Amino acid sequence: MPLIMEISANCDDPLTGPARKGDANLISAIIPARNEEATIARAVESVAAQPEGGEIIVVNDQSIDQTGAILADLAARIPKLRILNTHELPAGWTGKNHAASLGAAVARGEWLLFTDADTYHLPGSAGRALASAAEHDAALISFSPEQENGKLLGAVGNSRGVLAAFSALFL
Repeated sequence: MPLIMEISANCDDPLTGPARKGDANLISAIIPARNEEATIARAVESVAAQPEGGEIIVVNDQSIDQTGAILADLAARIPKLRILNTHELPAGWTGKNHAASLGAAVARGEWLLFTDADTYHLPGSAGRALASAAEHDAALISFSPEQENGKLLGAVGNSRGVLAAFSALFL
């Protein structure tokens, strides 16, 4: 079987690095990305600003734009960023699902945050999500209260045009 991914990260070994398994509030953020040069920096930086985040795993899914170069620049200044570069898509898989699966396979967090490369995470949103999970004794929570779509009035929700919290899943 051909190599499905290569890991270029701020650590030599994909199984070691900045995350510490067992931290009570440790989040591994998994961000599938394909041709997201316009949005990837904002997404990664907003996740990196969450104190509960132990690692950020961006799965660069065969981007042909500047996504890879932007990620390399981000990795130089965000120590908890790990980049996985996919190659061939295995039979029976779709791109985003495959990328999310690859990220989850190497994640070490107590919680997994699956989020898109075009999201913005407000300060404190990870802490609020963890508090909500603890309050409700939940193993999975999902948020998507507002979405940005570049139009005056959002087709999905309100007209403010700001993603207010996680468009994500915690497991």
